[in-house]
Amino acid sequence: MAYPIIDIHCHPNIRPYGWSLKNKDFFNPSDKSSPWFSSTATEEDLGRVMEGLTTFAPYRQCDFKNLAQGMVKISFLSFYPLEQGFTRPKNVNQQLTPELVGKIIGLGPERARQVMASNYNYWYHYLWEYEYFSQLDGNKNAPTKVRFLKPGDPMPDFFVDDTVWLVSTIEGGHTLCDGCNTLGEQEWANVEVRVQHLKQQPIPPFFITMAHHFLNGITTHCESLPQTLFDQVRGMDKKDDFGEGAGPVWISKRGYKVLNAMLDTKNGRRIHVDVKHMAREARLEFYNWRKQHYGDAPIIYSHGAGRGTGYSDKSVKFYDRDINLDETDVIEIVSSNGIIGLEMDQRIMGMNELTGLQRKWRAAKLALMSKRKKEMFWAEPVMHNILWIVEVIERYNRSKGSNLNAWEHISLGTDFDGIINPLNQYWEASRLPSMREALRTLLHDYFNGRNRTVTPQDTDGVLDKIFYSNALRFLQQYYL
Repeated sequence: MAYPIIDIHCHPNIRPYGWSLKNKDFFNPSDKSSPWFSSTATEEDLGRVMEGLTTFAPYRQCDFKNLAQGMVKISFLSFYPLEQGFTRPKNVNQQLTPELVGKIIGLGPERARQVMASNYNYWYHYLWEYEYFSQLDGNKNAPTKVRFLKPGDPMPDFFVDDTVWLVSTIEGGHTLCDGCNTLGEQEWANVEVRVQHLKQQPIPPFFITMAHHFLNGITTHCESLPQTLFDQVRGMDKKDDFGEGAGPVWISKRGYKVLNAMLDTKNGRRIHVDVKHMAREARLEFYNWRKQHYGDAPIIYSHGAGRGTGYSDKSVKFYDRDINLDETDVIEIVSSNGIIGLEMDQRIMGMNELTGLQRKWRAAKLALMSKRKKEMFWAEPVMHNILWIVEVIERYNRSKGSNLNAWEHISLGTDFDGIINPLNQYWEASRLPSMREALRTLLHDYFNGRNRTVTPQDTDGVLDKIFYSNALRFLQQYYL
């Protein structure tokens, strides 16, 4: 049986919009400017030079064809005006930058040149990207049915409906900057008006990921890119003054102005907050502020994984960095009735936490495995991250006498086409049903084994929640 899937964070938009300067044949599946254009990888393509050196995959992972094949019924499309920091790679001649960046990110040199320009404007580019994708909504020229879900829409029957549905979100608070100097006061003038514009759009964003890869004038951020390629240092895991003259802080004064404008309902429907990419201390500060001012707002962590602190299986490798969730994050998110999206990135899932010799040994073992065993192997980090989240909440319940249910707050946030290096075997949206089947076997064996450390569950029931119903309930409760 084919089960429906919901992905709360992906980018079927970045590469098509990136190529739209060269061509604008939106509905032509053979044109790179089309979200139906497919350049998917074969298994033999994985782990080659591009992915190994840059951690970016050069092929498309969630084009609309892929989403339909993978039974991904709802995709939270994350609009993202490319940050200028990407066009300043280290030790690269500026004349070569457009070709290099266009190749690495897969959006073409024309777009890279546009982003490099001194008159580049984040806000305008969000509006143009929004307009570019608004044209697909119910358009009869589309090769397949694709539509945006909007507040007030009736809920489709996803088991019989063959439409790919999209939900609008935004990645990066820099989107609200009226220019490209994110530390300039003039660029942030009237930012509340821009937030209100978002709330009044025909397709309003469900949530905004406040931070991203570079200092954005709103909040500090985590390390998220290869430091040999890009300079993220300013505001990365440390305070900054944001050019406001009030001394170093984790979240700027204008950041709180934006948060208030987003979460306040007096100026329109609420835009929710995604804490992914925020520096850890900035996240903690936001949690406390939220409790004081907007205690009914859920916390979203749209894509990522766990740090693995205290996990029962000490042999499992986690990506123990600030960009991933620690125990406090998990407790805050679940307690707020929020949601966690699991990201299909090898690094974030801890699969790169091996020495050179260990990696060679792993590669040798994988070469001898059947396809089914490879699928199980690459699904294991997903299972361990799920179980770690559940362990954290069950420990918390025992210590506090509470009854929080972690299984109700875990979902998929793949970050496909977010320029990640996806898990081998699960490198595109069409492969997600295979991952569900592998997890079904792994979790069934775990729940029926002797070494389990969490309360046993119905395997199909929890997979339904993670792959579909948790995100659907969250969407219905806070957006539709």
